[in-house]
Amino acid sequence: MNSALAADLKRLVKGDVLCDDLHRTLYSTAACIFQMMPQGVVVPKDRDDVVAVVKYAAEKGIPVTARGAGSGLAGQTLGEGLILDFSKYMDKIVELNQAQGWVRVQPGVVLGKLNKYLKQFGLWFPPDPSSGDVATIGGMIANNAAGPRTVKYGPTRDYVLSLDVVLDDGSGTGGSRWRGLDAEMRALVDANRALIDQSRPQTLKNSSGYHVFDAQFDLTRLLVGSEGTLAIVTEAKLKLIRLPPERTLMRIYFDDLEPMGRAVVALRPLVPSALEVIDKTMIDLVKNSILEWQQKMPSNLSSILLCEFDGDRKEQVAALVDKARSLLGEAIEITVASGHDADKLWKVRKAASPILERLQGPLRSTRIIEDACVHPDNLVAYIQGLKRIFAKHGVQGIVFGHAGSGHVHVNVLMEAQGQDHNAKILPICEDVAELVAGLKGTLSGEHGDGILRAAWVRKIFGKLVPLFEHVKKSFDPKNILNPGKKIQPPDFDLRKYLRASRRHDHEYVADSPFAGWTKEIERCHGCGFCRTYCPVYQERPDEAATPRGKAAMLQGALEGRFTIDPKEVREVADLCINCKLCLVQCPSGVDIPGMCLEAKAYDVSQRGLSAKDEVFVHVRENSERAQKWAPISNWLMPVIGAVKGIRRSPDFVKDETRTTKKSDKKVIYFAGCFADYNDPNGEKQATIDVLERNGYEVVIPDYRCCGLAACSLGARDEATACAKANVDLLSGTDYPIVTSAPSCGLQLKLEMPELLPGEATRKVAERVVDVHEFLLRLHEKGELDLNFKRIASTLILHPTCHLRALGADKAARKVLQLIPSLELVEIPERCCGMAGSFGMKSETYDLSQAIGKHVFSDIKKANPTLLAASNGTCRMHIGEGTRREVLHTMTLLQQAYGLSPLEGFHKVHEGVALESFKGHMGTSSGDEMTQIPCCGG
Repeated sequence: MNSALAADLKRLVKGDVLCDDLHRTLYSTAACIFQMMPQGVVVPKDRDDVVAVVKYAAEKGIPVTARGAGSGLAGQTLGEGLILDFSKYMDKIVELNQAQGWVRVQPGVVLGKLNKYLKQFGLWFPPDPSSGDVATIGGMIANNAAGPRTVKYGPTRDYVLSLDVVLDDGSGTGGSRWRGLDAEMRALVDANRALIDQSRPQTLKNSSGYHVFDAQFDLTRLLVGSEGTLAIVTEAKLKLIRLPPERTLMRIYFDDLEPMGRAVVALRPLVPSALEVIDKTMIDLVKNSILEWQQKMPSNLSSILLCEFDGDRKEQVAALVDKARSLLGEAIEITVASGHDADKLWKVRKAASPILERLQGPLRSTRIIEDACVHPDNLVAYIQGLKRIFAKHGVQGIVFGHAGSGHVHVNVLMEAQGQDHNAKILPICEDVAELVAGLKGTLSGEHGDGILRAAWVRKIFGKLVPLFEHVKKSFDPKNILNPGKKIQPPDFDLRKYLRASRRHDHEYVADSPFAGWTKEIERCHGCGFCRTYCPVYQERPDEAATPRGKAAMLQGALEGRFTIDPKEVREVADLCINCKLCLVQCPSGVDIPGMCLEAKAYDVSQRGLSAKDEVFVHVRENSERAQKWAPISNWLMPVIGAVKGIRRSPDFVKDETRTTKKSDKKVIYFAGCFADYNDPNGEKQATIDVLERNGYEVVIPDYRCCGLAACSLGARDEATACAKANVDLLSGTDYPIVTSAPSCGLQLKLEMPELLPGEATRKVAERVVDVHEFLLRLHEKGELDLNFKRIASTLILHPTCHLRALGADKAARKVLQLIPSLELVEIPERCCGMAGSFGMKSETYDLSQAIGKHVFSDIKKANPTLLAASNGTCRMHIGEGTRREVLHTMTLLQQAYGLSPLEGFHKVHEGVALESFKGHMGTSSGDEMTQIPCCGG
């Protein structure tokens, strides 16, 4: 850590200063194959902070690199000086003028959030890169980002009306230096007009080099696409257009490359809003893991075109679709989708690059030639040339992207750590640059040059490069603004900056405690999509809180980039609440929760468990004792909880459950700690009743805790002991093991085989089934009792994170939809913030509430008659946040079968006390709920 640098910066800025080795490591990577260790990171709070940092950097000769979401693929947000992270504080929508159709924003505003805000006004900022849910406006301006709909609407440059910037001396837009640069650049362009026209790429889009190609020079348009090498953007005024209300997507299948290319040329005059190609290699790789692509496809398929038309009226769009059909005589099949169905297809297309990280085996997707662009008339020739290059170098290639713009994203499949991996990178890049130059194309259509393409700018632009160098020198004579991007010397070797996981000669720390996770850690390529779903990051937007930050931390530990301090590692790992959404949402399917469990276990092995965590780790034993002494224990526990730093929990309730059914059909019911001790007469009895109603004898053995709390807190020995006891107990039969708590089900199915590998564990885990899935399977076989009574109510089912991770959320919906007259109301799927012990500890209680506020608000707005969820502590948390009773899903089915009274069933709670939880969950009362808790996940 550079203490002097940190001290200087902290005196200068109001924002965060991060110069420790751990945070420097987190910012040394992005969504690219490169790595650069910065000297420090500043998270500015305002323009004054940016000015102060730039002036200081100029004085000290330290480079400055602006960064948004870190979702760039070419390494342009990496630097060896200071990183300015705009994504945390400078992320405001400053002003909207609906009448004139513009918006003013700070650079950290995320595109997806901006367009969500604009949608209510019927407005839209059209550039739509695939990373749009993550990408910031500042990053889009830096790269001149585009996306699928550029074919009709154009790139970012066409929508930037003006910029507020900080120049290398700290001055800004409109000052004397700005005016002088404007005059100089105009004269430079005018003097070299013939050379510029001769050297420009013959393409429909370009993000390479500096933009000097307009007939009428515009300094703002020059800065768009300059990747922070000329100035740093602090605010932007953007042009908006009306959002087209109607869209239809055609999926067009071809059996050969040439007819696909001819179709692109034929369709372009119809002005489609998108025209995307996906080749067969890509389809074959992803269709087994992506539901939307699992339908039967033509056996002779070569490629698919996605052709979208939009407009103001359905009739207008339908006419365009009909016209397109008439031009597609060479297609072997055409399907049409709109609305939600089309959105699902787009979701897969936009996640194409990250999805490739799911590949098993030695081949890795390598993005080194992913952004070249040619004129659409030359697209087929370009793809054919690529195939020759792939054959020459003995690699595979995957082609997809913006066919309508002649711009396809090419991912090379290579053995990332093979002996010849490094040797092949430069020759492949050189051959592709030669091919693109021969077709009068550009190496970047939208991703920018960065580190990756800067050395080949000379190949594409030739004699124009000295003019680019003049531009850079005029704006940044000391070369402090993102140096090394856009232009590099001819002998520059990008392999110098390859991530360790991409080098065949790399070495990891031999005795690293995280060595067993090496391959999983390397699978995270840093796309940043986790920023969109991680509940902790949503409320604490620090890079350390992102799931990719955890992978970067462990990667740095493996490489020995910082000294592993168990406490420091634990602080970052604790920002993962083990919600398991990474298993559902991460396009690459990286097991970030597993990495964090490993980090927590390492901490416990070095420092032991805290007294507070001991309470949660031994939750079943503690709960059993508390239940025996209820209600006295419920009265005492607020005092004990306060001493232990535990904020609240549900009461303990006497178990009055009964099983009555004897049958040849048997199931083992693993109810879990919450149902056993906090809600035995609610969730537990309801599950028993529903299973018995369907002809099953319910067997409840004397199992141990599933071990999730111990696992989540790093107490691996205790978790393993629980796993061994349960495997020994449950191995004696072949009965299905039914769980009503998704957290328990997830632990038994997913974590138990990791803790206790072996055939016996595998067989037990395979028998575990969530109760909703169990009932749905009965229904699909025609064996479910459908004699339900009507429940004429509206219902919000909160799909808990672990229910989603199990893949049982759809089953829960389908089963509840069998109840007559029950109407399910949809709200956005979000984490409620409980996460078991996380929501019970005093130090994380407020963050838990902040995460949950979105769910609470959505429920209050929808105002359903009934609420339901399947995790006990999540029900408690949502009940507190909404002042509503939250039933277990099995209680609803129990009611529908007429197996329990409806008293209190529809009660809406206006106070804090949730009285109707008596007999279901005990009584709880806001901040006073401080008893020994169930882990709940």
